[in-house]
Amino acid sequence: MTGRGSLGDSFRVHPLLSPSVLAAQTRALEEKAKLAQVQQDALKIACNKEKDTEKADKARIEAENKQCNMDKLSLFGEHQLVSNELQRVRDLCAKVDKEQLSARVEQIWRESLIYRNLDSIPFYYSSEMEKMARHCREVPRIVIEKVDSLARELKSGIDQVARENTELQRQKEAGAKALAACKEEKEKVAKETQERLQKLQEDCVKQGRLAMEEKAALQREKEALIKELEQKKEELILVKGQLDINKATLDTCIKTKAQGMPTIPRPPGPVVNPTRVDLAGLEEFKKRMLELYQKANVPPGNPASG
Repeated sequence: MTGRGSLGDSFRVHPLLSPSVLAAQTRALEEKAKLAQVQQDALKIACNKEKDTEKADKARIEAENKQCNMDKLSLFGEHQLVSNELQRVRDLCAKVDKEQLSARVEQIWRESLIYRNLDSIPFYYSSEMEKMARHCREVPRIVIEKVDSLARELKSGIDQVARENTELQRQKEAGAKALAACKEEKEKVAKETQERLQKLQEDCVKQGRLAMEEKAALQREKEALIKELEQKKEELILVKGQLDINKATLDTCIKTKAQGMPTIPRPPGPVVNPTRVDLAGLEEFKKRMLELYQKANVPPGNPASG
């Protein structure tokens, strides 16, 4: 019984990591590295799309700003034109004075030959001549009324131009406000775009760095597992060699038991009859040893068939 126990202890197998498990872990690490690379590529694509969107928004804002500047120039040109026309009308109207015009017309009429000739005509002339003289004396009043009517029309025209100028001024102010709002919106969008772009770049750099760090960590872990796998293979080779030696020893032991034990000098005393070898027990012991050897040679995770 002591011989069997020591022989069984020589066949105890050290715990080893299965090569198939190590290979599976290596494949899992490679899959993780590929997934990290795919995520990094997807992040780069999203970053490029975001940049294209920001460029399109920037181009649209620049076009709107250009249109605002053109509208501003157009409104400014219209304002200048109306202002010049209004100033010209005002300059013409400044020369017109109703009282001076009335006095001047009356003076010219009184100094005219027609007025003096009418006064020198005798009154015994016919009524037609008197009627004509009365109409002639009414000429200054008629002229003044006409001038007054023209002045009112001119004033009405000036008021209309002034109202139009006020409307244009209002439009100009509205255009200036719209331009200021457009400029402010442009600056705001440009600032937001710059901040978003900067944040996106920082996120891209951060994600890229994390992906590279994860990839490097996976690579180091893969190399460590490969190194450990090589060490386990070397240990497995050593254990296999030890098992071969133990197998040879077992075969020698079995042959020795089958041929009988050698004669050993015994001390003086009563003679003991030698124990006869149990062939059935020997075959059972041999069978158990072979099963133990087969189990030692089969890697974990790959059960023997049959």
